Amino acid sequence: MHSESGEAQRGLTLLETLCALAIASYALIAAYGAFGGGLSSMRKTADRTALSLYAETILTDLETEVLVVGERMGEGPDGVRWLVTIADYAEDRLANGDVVALQTTRPLFHVHILVENNTGDQAVLQTIKRGAAR
Repeated sequence: MHSESGEAQRGLTLLETLCALAIASYALIAAYGAFGGGLSSMRKTADRTALSLYAETILTDLETEVLVVGERMGEGPDGVRWLVTIADYAEDRLANGDVVALQTTRPLFHVHILVENNTGDQAVLQTIKRGAAR
């Protein structure tokens, strides 16, 4: 642009300013989308880690009990629900078609722990534990 005196004016036109704002807006929206997805992923990972730790706590509590075949369920803090299933390991393997020849003085149990929070996230812990001597 030139002024009446013929000198070029410095500065941006309204159209140039609007184009620059539009480009900056698209860049910010893209950055926010990537950042928001990362935060959501971090939250889910933290929730699942907490559920896994809760399942490990239940397993640790079972260390002090005599294991009995059956199911138990309960609810913990913040609406966390849990289900513990204890099955005779040899019978469990035979039911799945495996041939098991176990002769032990201490029975083996298949322990399955399912922990779920109120948003539907789950953690599963499975292990084999030795029972008390027969």
